[in-house]
Amino acid sequence: MTRPGLSSAPPWRLPAWLSLTLIAAVATRVGAAVLAATSNTHGDYYASLPGPYVRALNPVLWDSADLQGAWGFHADTYFHGPTQYLTLYPLAWLDSYAAIAAGLLPVYLIVLGLAYWIMLRTCARLAPGQALAVPLLASTFLFFPLLQSLIQREFEVVILLGLAWALWLLVQDSK
Repeated sequence: MTRPGLSSAPPWRLPAWLSLTLIAAVATRVGAAVLAATSNTHGDYYASLPGPYVRALNPVLWDSADLQGAWGFHADTYFHGPTQYLTLYPLAWLDSYAAIAAGLLPVYLIVLGLAYWIMLRTCARLAPGQALAVPLLASTFLFFPLLQSLIQREFEVVILLGLAWALWLLVQDSK
């Protein structure tokens, strides 16, 4: 007997050809996004840098030539709330936005992989026995705004992990 709200439907699977097509599409899109992320790094996060605290913490980053196009360059203002700045505070020790972007890319790839894994575990809990790995993979990694967030090193990547974790915690509460 399953708990109320959990699926008791018979196992369902995508046809193998469709699964392979979706996996190939995801691999191609994510590969293209990672390749694009090596040169197209400017988005909202870039625009908001460096933040006034950087002036005292790391004058080299404060004066970095690759931040001159950012809205926050030499501005005594914050464009985002404290969560983003505090979470990414250690990046202020790097000396350029290029170094920040290079450092964030592998971290964000790990964060996305972890978010997917948590969502997959949540789906397995909600729909036991259902083959949801490929549909979840496709719906997550073919979602262009997520790939754009990766390319531009946006904080939404971290937010996705937080939301996935919150959903997992919600599903685990069996009261």
